Amino acid sequence: MVRRNIIMVLVALGLFVPVLVGAQTQVVALGSAQLTTITPEDTTEGKVFVLAVSVPQAPAGARLMSAMMELVVDASSALPAAAPSHVVTLEIFPLAGALSGLAVESVDLRPTTMKRSVPVGTNQRVRMDVTEFVEYVLANPEENYGIAVGSLAGSRPGRFELKSQGQDVATLTIRYLPADLQP
Repeated sequence: MVRRNIIMVLVALGLFVPVLVGAQTQVVALGSAQLTTITPEDTTEGKVFVLAVSVPQAPAGARLMSAMMELVVDASSALPAAAPSHVVTLEIFPLAGALSGLAVESVDLRPTTMKRSVPVGTNQRVRMDVTEFVEYVLANPEENYGIAVGSLAGSRPGRFELKSQGQDVATLTIRYLPADLQP
């Protein structure tokens, strides 16, 4: 009870840091078994990577705090050599339906997008906040069709190679606030 009161006082004072001792963390590895690569016919466009993301049920009574996806990519600019870009936009879109083929047109996307600027180069480690996606999937597990990763609608188009082996496997880290720590 004392611990809960201390947390409530810190929240009221604006001194609460969301990294709590006792927060529960689940880490899901997303390796090559969960990966489908779609290569567009137009070779000037980048590949689209579709990841099947298994979101485990939240612990009983726990509240979702955050969900972060970490990816490792090789990034290059899709702009002509005359106008190179040193930063490209990586986007993650939740899928709105099951994958119906291996063409970019077969990927049905939800309008929600998560974006991150990525420096051009190899082995770029990218962390993206996917809390909204995980929250939606927890409430609607039957609508989890996975996510599409790439440069799909960005103003700084890029080409990416998503790493999916060994230590470079994509991960989803979900943090929950246990029921006994909630104000």
